[in-house]
Amino acid sequence: PNPTAGQFTVEFSHLDAEEVEFRIVTLTGAVVAQLSRHADAGTVRETFDLSKTPAGVYLVEVQTTSGRSVRRIVLER
Repeated sequence: PNPTAGQFTVEFSHLDAEEVEFRIVTLTGAVVAQLSRHADAGTVRETFDLSKTPAGVYLVEVQTTSGRSVRRIVLER
C-alpha cells in the first residue's frame, strides 16, 4: 500500500530470466536499500522493510536488462 508504515512488496512480471536490481533511494539520491538477484521469467515479488527508516518520500527503482521502472512511495509513521 502507498503510503506505507514500513513494509511493502514490489511485484512485476517479465518475459525472460534475467538479473534484477532493486534500489530504494531518497529524493536526493541516497541509497536506503539495495538488492540484486536473478529472477526467472514470470512474476517477481520482493518485500522490503523500511520500518527503521525515517518517514518521507522515497523512490523504488527496478532495473533489468530489458528496462527500468521508478515508482514513488510515501513512508509514514
